[in-house]
Amino acid sequence: MAINMKTKPDIVSEYQNKILAIESFGKNNKIYYDKFIHEDDLLYHLYELNCHEISLTDDGLNFIKEYYGLEEVVLMILNSIKSGVDYKYKTKDEIIKWLELKGGIKAESVIVN
Repeated sequence: MAINMKTKPDIVSEYQNKILAIESFGKNNKIYYDKFIHEDDLLYHLYELNCHEISLTDDGLNFIKEYYGLEEVVLMILNSIKSGVDYKYKTKDEIIKWLELKGGIKAESVIVN
């Protein structure tokens, strides 16, 4: 039985018009896939999530899971911690729980017009 594996371009196409995160302060700017497809940008936004500067939507969490894989993102965060970045959560299990919790919101619930 063949497993249906999406390619990265397929994933980008699926999420290109979806809001993956929203700034928590200011103008509630919406963050789309283009800010998550490069590791450095993703890590920047995950640190902002850590600092409560952005809210991650359920689509954002699903994009991360599909595009990178949750395990890979956890390794990126752990490597950032080793290089001196201060995250609230420091273990693999804590980071996974944190991402799952933070990625459970609907974009419509945090957008202020």
